[in-house]
Amino acid sequence: MLKIYRWLLRFYPAAFHDEYAGPMEQSFRDELAEARSGFALGWLWMRLLFDLALSVPSQVAKEIWLDSKHALRLWVKRPWQTGFAVLALAVAIGANTGVFSVVNALLLRSLQFREPDRLVLLRTAMLPHDSAAQFDQWRNNSTYLEDAALSQQKDANFGDSDHMIRIRVARTSGNFFSFLGVRPHIGREFSESDTEALLISYGLWQELYGGDDRALGKTASLDGHPLKIIGVMPPEFDYPNRSVAWQCATLTRGNNGWDTIGRLKRGVRLTKAQGEFEAEVAARSPVRPEKSSMRGWQAGMFPSRDALAGPTRTASLLLLAAVLLILRSGEFCCARAS
Repeated sequence: MLKIYRWLLRFYPAAFHDEYAGPMEQSFRDELAEARSGFALGWLWMRLLFDLALSVPSQVAKEIWLDSKHALRLWVKRPWQTGFAVLALAVAIGANTGVFSVVNALLLRSLQFREPDRLVLLRTAMLPHDSAAQFDQWRNNSTYLEDAALSQQKDANFGDSDHMIRIRVARTSGNFFSFLGVRPHIGREFSESDTEALLISYGLWQELYGGDDRALGKTASLDGHPLKIIGVMPPEFDYPNRSVAWQCATLTRGNNGWDTIGRLKRGVRLTKAQGEFEAEVAARSPVRPEKSSMRGWQAGMFPSRDALAGPTRTASLLLLAAVLLILRSGEFCCARAS
């Protein structure tokens, strides 16, 4: 009980604690020795907690008031130094807030996918997906991946005979959205047989269809090929590579080279998965040095968060370090002014 009371006394300001903690602890010891029944002990703790609830806030407020008056007197005596210090601190806080927002969006905030920390991007020119069956067999039998999905981006003409625009389209494997764990805003995601279906972005839905739910089921032309709109993705979803429409692709011979994203199995470390993946690629499709297009090529596996941040990762971290240094400089100036 004495340890608990000592811990509670730490809520008082340091100056008050240093001066009065000893006498208050001794008084508690005396009252604790006199409390011979459970009722008396409970009443003692009720009085102590009630007193702490009233006295701690008042002492903190008193300490803040005294410190504020002292700082104000010093600042009035040094107006120029005070003004410079406040300006430096304001600029530092503003810069730090802005840069942290960018870094948070790029590097820290969780991706809007299911279990993003286990997502990896695979780089290889020859993954086995000359057919949907071959790809499914590979991903379902993987020793290091729980699942995987494919995508490939291209620019295409989209619309109808009256209105045609150029958009960024991602062709994907049928399991793409179920793999990511992202559900459409309205409508449904692809099934394995939806090769004539299309999902569009929230922005495209607003721009071309005015946010009308009746856009579902309409037929739109994609490079002259009619596709049925079956869903609208949530706002801000534009993966991969700022795509605004998604088509369920038919995997045939020649699909090799598509972007592959996988999810590591639980308990499998990235380094172990990288080794197994590189060995598998070497066994299935060894690099032929005589082909100039393959020289210097090497399979790779990368955390999706790092890969999506790209070259901005290092620059963002350096910029964050710089503004933190400015913030510390502003705090130092304010401390000197005080």
